[in-house]
Amino acid sequence: MNDVIQLSELGEIITGNTPSTSDNANYESDDILFVKPSDISNDRISYIENTENYISNYAKGKARVVSSDTVFCTCIGIIGKVGIATKESAFNQQINAIIPDKEKVTSYYLAYALMAKRNYMQAKANAAVVPIINKTQFAELKIKYVSLEEQRRITDKFQLIDSLIAKREKQIETIEYLVKSRFVEMFGDPIVNSKGLPTEAIGDVCLLKAGVTTSAQDIHEQSDDEHNIPCYGGNGVRGYVRTATYQGDYAIIGRQGALCGNVQFAHGNFHATEHAVLVTPKIPFNLTWLYITLREMNLNRFHTGAAQPGLAVKTLNRVRIMMPDIELQNRFAELVVQADKSKLAIQKNIETLQKLKSKLMQDYFG
Repeated sequence: MNDVIQLSELGEIITGNTPSTSDNANYESDDILFVKPSDISNDRISYIENTENYISNYAKGKARVVSSDTVFCTCIGIIGKVGIATKESAFNQQINAIIPDKEKVTSYYLAYALMAKRNYMQAKANAAVVPIINKTQFAELKIKYVSLEEQRRITDKFQLIDSLIAKREKQIETIEYLVKSRFVEMFGDPIVNSKGLPTEAIGDVCLLKAGVTTSAQDIHEQSDDEHNIPCYGGNGVRGYVRTATYQGDYAIIGRQGALCGNVQFAHGNFHATEHAVLVTPKIPFNLTWLYITLREMNLNRFHTGAAQPGLAVKTLNRVRIMMPDIELQNRFAELVVQADKSKLAIQKNIETLQKLKSKLMQDYFG
């Protein structure tokens, strides 16, 4: 059996709602999970055990509450994020839920089928400003339907791939944690200078200079033959442009927006906008050490402005930075190079697994 069937034939579809926020009793205790799109991962199926917000038992009769194994799909805003309830949960109006008819379909098969339909749903969304898939459109989605036995065989493959990807990502997290721990072991906490190392004002040992004013229309979201130079803005790579304005290795501090103070590392040919501050040492520094130290200093704490947070270069110039011996910096940087090699190998393995998953999605769901 390998048919195409409407989603509405596989279970009960419910659109969520939000109990009145003006009635404090609806939220006075954390009795029931309250699922919002932010609780659902953007790139994989989320098994929802905890949520950012909860509702009380008092609100249960006013909310849309479903049991475990219900499948959630975001249908307003970011379309097509998919989650599965692991316990009793309520959910808001941006989410459609389908309670599977267990005699016909498993939750896992529904979830992977919806993931495979994500691009289709995004193209189908009928609003330019806020994309929306309404309940009727959602119910009319057609998916390939196979026997329960075949569903389990298919989803076992996807779950194995997802578990391998999760393990690899955990390995990367562990490497990053070990590097950070080694940094603290060698240099202490750079915010409070817990090892009492000599310090200097950043402006006395580094030249800080903002990039060039760049029109948004000159920045392309995706790289192509013409626009292939990475463009750094206030929060890392913003897109791609035609020409490079800098070449080499630089620590770059974002100076505009809620994430101002974030630190990136640019290599080779690149472009930097007026919202990016390039760091050029005036004295010998190991650039890898300098980048990680600036990153760990939480420079965002020096921002000004509430509506539009920002970091002034003159403020950064006055911030004091640790000045350990260059040999110690070099020794730490060697550790970072080895860690980066390990992370790169793991990341390539993750990409291979993701390509396999995409191929299987196409094979099984079209």
